[in-house]
Amino acid sequence: MPVVPSWLMTPLWDQFAALLPERPRVDPSHPLGCHRPRVAD
Repeated sequence: MPVVPSWLMTPLWDQFAALLPERPRVDPSHPLGCHRPRVAD
């Protein structure tokens, strides 16, 4: 698998991440609400 240099990958990821929707800190469908919070990206 070819390696992509970080100077190329970082700007591409920043543009891609801007297109992703915001994720809630916890799963709102979980009955306890605060169970197992998401790990920070």
